[in-house]
Amino acid sequence: MHLCLPIAHLCHSAAVKKSQHAVDALWALGLLGQPPSEGTLKVLLARLAADASKLQPGQLSAIVWSLQRMGAEHLCPQELKRPLEALKLPFSVHQRLLPASWSNVESIMQEVEFRRDEIRLGEGGVEKVLEESRLTAWQSCTGLSFSYSGKTMAPQPMTPTVIKLREALAEHTGQLYDGVLINLYMTPSVGMRFHQDPGQGEEWTEETAVVSVGETRQFVMRRVDDHADRHVFYVSSGDCVRMFGACQRDWQHCVKVEGGAAAAGGGPRVSFVFKQSMAHAGGLSEVGP
Repeated sequence: MHLCLPIAHLCHSAAVKKSQHAVDALWALGLLGQPPSEGTLKVLLARLAADASKLQPGQLSAIVWSLQRMGAEHLCPQELKRPLEALKLPFSVHQRLLPASWSNVESIMQEVEFRRDEIRLGEGGVEKVLEESRLTAWQSCTGLSFSYSGKTMAPQPMTPTVIKLREALAEHTGQLYDGVLINLYMTPSVGMRFHQDPGQGEEWTEETAVVSVGETRQFVMRRVDDHADRHVFYVSSGDCVRMFGACQRDWQHCVKVEGGAAAAGGGPRVSFVFKQSMAHAGGLSEVGP
C-alpha cells in the first residue's frame, strides 16, 4: 500500500479539524517526502488557512517546511505565508540547496583531518572537562583560529570539497565565507545541546550558513527568552540553514539526539558551519537573506 493513502484519508477526516492535527498530518507527509494528490493538499491547507490566526509561529514554519520538502510550496495560501513573513525570523532553511550527490560522508572523512578534543562546560558555577562526543575540524583561508568551550582550533587550509562548497554558497547567498567549522556526528545518538555560537558580531559577522551531508537529523531553534517558542526542522543532505541578524543573540539552536530504533539504524552526518570574519568582512556583496 502506498504510504500516503492512510494519511490522505486522515486529511479528509474530522480529526484534522483541530489545527495541530492538520499540522501533524502535513508534517508527516513532508517527512515521508511522498506528497498526496494536489486536491488532498488543498483540502488540508484550506483548513489550516481558516485557522491561520490561531496558529503558533512554530506551526507556521512547520507548514512551509513541509510544503518545501514535498515541492509544493506554490500551494501555500497567503493566509499562512503572510503571518510567517511578518515574524521576520532571523533564520531560514533552504532545502536541496545543493544536490545530494555532490559529496558524501565517506569521502569527507578521507579528506578532512577530524579530531576528538576535550572541552570545558560550566553550569551553576561548576566547570567540567569532558571529551567531546562529536569530531571536529577547522579550516580557514585567512589563517584565523577558532575557539569555543575552552578549546582553540588551529586553522587548516581549505580542502577541495570545502572550496567547492564555499564557492557554491557564494553563488547562492552572495556571501564569501573565510572559515568553516566541520562537525562529524558518527551516529544519530550524537547531537549538540542548545547553544549560541561564540564570537558572532565580534570576531565573526552575524551571517552563518550550515550545510548538511549524510544522515537526516532534527534541527531545532528556540528563543532565548521563551523556550516554548520553537521551530523544528529536519535537515537532509544538501540542505542549508542560514542564521543572520540577531539570530545568535536572541535564539539558540541544537541538533537533537535520536534514540531507540532511529539511532540504531542511522548513519553519520557532517555539518559545515561557514563563518565570515569581521576582519575580512565584505565578501562578494552584502546580500541579505
